[in-house]
Amino acid sequence: MEIPEHLQYYIDYEKFARDLFINDYFSAQGESGQIYVFRHI
Repeated sequence: MEIPEHLQYYIDYEKFARDLFINDYFSAQGESGQIYVFRHI
Protein backbone atom coordinates (compact mmCIF):
# COMPACT_ATOMS: atom_id res chain seq x y z
CA MET A 1 0.00 0.00 0.00
CA GLU A 2 1.40 3.36 -0.99
CA ILE A 3 1.09 6.42 1.18
CA PRO A 4 -0.25 9.47 -0.69
CA GLU A 5 2.46 12.05 -1.26
CA HIS A 6 0.62 14.76 0.67
CA LEU A 7 0.64 12.51 3.78
CA GLN A 8 4.23 11.24 3.58
CA TYR A 9 5.58 14.11 5.68
CA TYR A 10 2.62 14.18 8.06
CA ILE A 11 3.57 10.92 9.82
CA ASP A 12 6.68 10.79 12.01
CA TYR A 13 7.79 7.23 11.21
CA GLU A 14 10.59 7.19 13.78
CA LYS A 15 8.19 7.99 16.61
CA PHE A 16 5.61 5.57 15.25
CA ALA A 17 8.19 2.76 15.18
CA ARG A 18 9.40 3.67 18.67
CA ASP A 19 5.85 3.38 20.00
CA LEU A 20 5.34 -0.01 18.33
CA PHE A 21 8.53 -1.39 19.87
CA ILE A 22 7.60 -0.24 23.39
CA ASN A 23 5.20 -3.15 23.93
CA ASP A 24 4.06 -4.94 20.80
CA TYR A 25 7.08 -5.65 18.61
CA PHE A 26 10.72 -6.69 18.84
CA SER A 27 13.48 -7.18 16.29
CA ALA A 28 16.45 -9.44 15.70
CA GLN A 29 19.36 -9.07 13.32
CA GLY A 30 20.11 -11.95 10.97
CA GLU A 31 23.53 -13.30 10.06
CA SER A 32 23.72 -11.30 6.82
CA GLY A 33 22.59 -8.05 8.42
CA GLN A 34 18.87 -8.40 7.75
CA ILE A 35 16.50 -7.07 10.40
CA TYR A 36 13.55 -9.28 11.31
CA VAL A 37 10.56 -7.76 13.10
CA PHE A 38 8.26 -9.88 15.26
CA ARG A 39 5.05 -9.17 17.14
CA HIS A 40 4.52 -10.41 20.69
CA ILE A 41 1.47 -12.66 20.86
